[in-house]
Amino acid sequence: MFEFLTNIFYWLFLGAILIFTYTITHNAFSKEILSKQPNALLWNNSFIILNVILLIIVFVWFSWVAGISTLILAVIVVGITGRKTDKMIMKKYIDRRKLNK
Repeated sequence: MFEFLTNIFYWLFLGAILIFTYTITHNAFSKEILSKQPNALLWNNSFIILNVILLIIVFVWFSWVAGISTLILAVIVVGITGRKTDKMIMKKYIDRRKLNK
């Protein structure tokens, strides 16, 4: 049931999925994405599609337990990255308000 933990390919797929998840979440709040520039949206959407394909490969190639554990780790990465990005945006906003006073 947990044979995937000893498979090097699972760890490579997991690393790629988590890196793409971090990149997608971090870039979602960039000014290029928020202003809907075509190239930035194209790159971010291609990362999302690639991440979904990698996740499907994990579900099919390894097992549903590997897929569920990968999804849980990806949700954790989204949460941590979202909080970090939110703090960064709020810090910029607060610093900008202090300068305007």
